Amino acid sequence: MHGRTLGLAVALAGTIGVTPDATLLRLMELAGGATMVITVWRFVVSGLFNLVGTALLHGGIHPLLSGIRSAPREMILGSAIVTVTNVGFVYSLLKVDPAKALLLISLNPLWAALLGYACLGDTMERRTVVAQGVALLSIALVFVPNLMEMMSFALVLATDGVEAEIPAEVYDMVPLVTGFSIASFMTYSRSCSLRGISDASMEASLSVAAVLTTALAIYVGKRQGVESFTAGLSWNFWLFLAIDGLCLAGYNGALVIAPRYLPSAEVALVLLGETILGPVWVFFVFGTVPSAWTLIGGAVLLLTLVLHEIAGMNSEDEGHGQLVSIGPRMSPKSSVNRMSIKLADAKAPMLP
Repeated sequence: MHGRTLGLAVALAGTIGVTPDATLLRLMELAGGATMVITVWRFVVSGLFNLVGTALLHGGIHPLLSGIRSAPREMILGSAIVTVTNVGFVYSLLKVDPAKALLLISLNPLWAALLGYACLGDTMERRTVVAQGVALLSIALVFVPNLMEMMSFALVLATDGVEAEIPAEVYDMVPLVTGFSIASFMTYSRSCSLRGISDASMEASLSVAAVLTTALAIYVGKRQGVESFTAGLSWNFWLFLAIDGLCLAGYNGALVIAPRYLPSAEVALVLLGETILGPVWVFFVFGTVPSAWTLIGGAVLLLTLVLHEIAGMNSEDEGHGQLVSIGPRMSPKSSVNRMSIKLADAKAPMLP
């Protein structure tokens, strides 16, 4: 399979799989789960799914541990970035209108493009640059109307001190930071791949981050007065949890694997599909109709994504889409590594 096609397929699979996420989080909340309770169990389950998937990709636990030992620092840094994303994503969907939160998180293609250019020297084709600009404009349709409210709150805070009530618009900064964190992880994962660092280090960072997120959620929950993380939870909660954990694990896997085949900016653009499909789930389950600004911005994003990928499939210059994850320290049993060797044998052009 062509490198770009494989990367696109992985990104699309992760995007489609995670689209019910906001709906499942709300369902878990209705089934008796508080924010910290949901966070604890959500990442316990997704971390286990990611661990099993990573072990299967590398041919077992021993090859996986061998790959991790070759690059422990990279795994630790990757885990820290994913932990920020994990916490931010949960708070974004629980504290901000889901449609708006997903749109703000979807600024990550812009951050990915800037980080890829500054840190990796990635260049973008004209179609990607245009798509980035239109995506930014579509986000502005939703975010700019809230900017005045946030500035007004800052003025009140400076006048009245900490007694001022925090408006909902301030929470919009949480998904904004979350989007930057997602872009940072994709760029860092791609950087490790370009340097020939073991795939296992990045893939294992997902499970390590799940452990860190769980520990942090337990600590915060205890401080908030949570006495039990299992009391009052119905069987519906555990069902929604299992489905959501699998969805999240697939999305996280796409964040690691897809940037090995595509520049992180393009991967981020594909992931914008969640912005449209997520609110659709919320509408059908809860009947929540997104605002006109959200609908307009989302429609522009979807059209931009579709046109960008059509242009990519018709492009004659697809050399940038080949796999770049070939390194001497990768597990020989890794399914991803076998694909790398296959592409190399076919003398596929590599990224500079």
